[in-house]
Amino acid sequence: SYTHSILGIVFFGIIASNLEASLGIHGVFSSCIGGYISHLIADLKILPFNKRGIKLFLPLSSKEL
Repeated sequence: SYTHSILGIVFFGIIASNLEASLGIHGVFSSCIGGYISHLIADLKILPFNKRGIKLFLPLSSKEL
């Protein structure tokens, strides 16, 4: 779905940025984005235990990576 695409990274980045601003703790944004992107990398089809993959460019292409 869109949460496993670049569009999801952008929306989650906006949420993480607002969270960092409201908490006033430096590094919350980069920690959240790092965790989100590493989760997407773990879901890629290049890993042997993952058969489905993700649709990283979903609004433009529905090809699974």
